[in-house]
Amino acid sequence: MKHYRTSIYYILLILITINCTEPFSLNTLNFENILVVEASITDEFKIQQIKLSRTTNIESDDTKHESDATIFIINNENKKYNFIEENKGIYKSVDKFSLEKDKSYTLKIKTSNGNTYTSSSEKLAGKAKIDKIINTTEKNKFNESIVKLMVNSTGDNEAKYYRYEYEETYKIVAPYWSPNKLIVNPAPPKPIGYDFFIIVPKENNNNRVCYKTVRSTSIQQIETNSLVKNKIIELPIRYINEFNHIISHRYSILIKQYVQNFNAYNYFKTLKKLSNNENVFTDTQKGFVKGNIENENSTNEKVIGYFEVSTVFKKRIFFDYSELVTDPVSNDNSLPFPIICKTFTYPLILEDDERKIRNNFYFNKLINGSLTFYKKNELDLTGNNRYVTVSKACGDCTIFGSNIKPSFWID
Repeated sequence: MKHYRTSIYYILLILITINCTEPFSLNTLNFENILVVEASITDEFKIQQIKLSRTTNIESDDTKHESDATIFIINNENKKYNFIEENKGIYKSVDKFSLEKDKSYTLKIKTSNGNTYTSSSEKLAGKAKIDKIINTTEKNKFNESIVKLMVNSTGDNEAKYYRYEYEETYKIVAPYWSPNKLIVNPAPPKPIGYDFFIIVPKENNNNRVCYKTVRSTSIQQIETNSLVKNKIIELPIRYINEFNHIISHRYSILIKQYVQNFNAYNYFKTLKKLSNNENVFTDTQKGFVKGNIENENSTNEKVIGYFEVSTVFKKRIFFDYSELVTDPVSNDNSLPFPIICKTFTYPLILEDDERKIRNNFYFNKLINGSLTFYKKNELDLTGNNRYVTVSKACGDCTIFGSNIKPSFWID
């Protein structure tokens, strides 16, 4: 999880003068090479996953993966679940399995340098289901429509602490897509002119509609320990502005609800508190958060991460733009899009020679692929036909997503 990295720079000695406004850069003065463990195992019958990495200094944006480790989980009946490294730092269980109620589980890790790490013994806390995902639209102070997605949930007597994640998938439609493309005529007639280019069908036309999935990165939690009834009513999960391009066509959200035990809930709550602190000059500095994993031979060694066991419930819904936003526009060219799309008209004068054409600004943009053909103007007051082009991203959705429809997608 990305939020682990915000907690690893726990010793920053910053020398500044009070009220100093001179620019400066942050550097790591004391760096420790710490193992980072991301292990959230659930009661869902599936291939489970654990990630291992190492801390990096504050100047680096790279992830340092921890490879060649031996990992397994063992329960109180000595049943063992082995993991193998599938990609760098990503370990997956050899077989599908699910956690069982009333059994305890322990994580064991042996790294390539011979160190062995063990977690505390953990048990499932309870079960809960998402009864409903609710969407409402409200106005903000700028009179803009805000889509608010909320959940209603019901848990058993042991389900008191909750953590939420979501995956949102949305459709992307290229607003200036064309089934044709513009190419240089291999045998242009004389005199050189508009026939220097010719319009031909695209060999591959599946770049108009795409899909993209984005996973949440923040920590969202709630506890019901103080409630008389163990029910969650209209808990906000996601806010989306009406001008956000992700709801321009069809949108889906998969909400994942994890029931945590108290210790896991408290760990993630502390981690969130530190991660949300964006000002490094406040009294509360980002610090080390002790989890439930230790080096067997050196309990003083710091280990970042938590071996979390939880029950999980998932629920997905779909929305169309017209269902989310009042007074929706119907023209694809007017809908919100990741970038501002402008059309560029490419005039070619009949008497221009080939040298002038090849030196033309738009010609070079077409050839190098930063522009793509959109259409040929039907009306030109100069009496000359002209070609209209757009930025490649405005006519090719694969710049922003995949043109392969997800298996779960429902139109």
